[in-house]
Amino acid sequence: MENPGLTRHQVFTLCPPEHGPPMMSTHHDAEDIHGPTVARQTELWLRLMGAGPQPPTSSLTLDRDRDRIFLEQDQGRARLTLARRLPVPQRQSTLLRLLQLLQPEAGGGIPLRAWLAGDALWISAAAPPDSGAEQWRELARRQRRLLDRVMENPHENGQ
Repeated sequence: MENPGLTRHQVFTLCPPEHGPPMMSTHHDAEDIHGPTVARQTELWLRLMGAGPQPPTSSLTLDRDRDRIFLEQDQGRARLTLARRLPVPQRQSTLLRLLQLLQPEAGGGIPLRAWLAGDALWISAAAPPDSGAEQWRELARRQRRLLDRVMENPHENGQ
């Protein structure tokens, strides 16, 4: 499924570095992230996500149903970001409902960020430095469940 409206470039144009840290890694130098352990964990994550093999890179993108999932490696950490397109009338209210749910337990103790960019709602988290493919899959699952929750229940208020 091609989602031309969901690109990393839009995040950067809406969240420039002078307003704080970028939401996603801009580093794409494969030589420093592809030690054997990271490469094996990335391959395992792809299998756990039901994806076919992909060439080694510091940034992977998977399309899953209505979501686009990004896995990026930067300075020994994996960042998982999920983007889901939303109709214009739902964007603001859905983001507000999602923000109400972003308590520490929502990410299993991992801080989550959410924002609107382009035509999508985005949610992202940096996995702990020593985490592996299973934890990355769980983080992606939590992100999807949060988006499902706020989209399926328009009256969700975080309680």
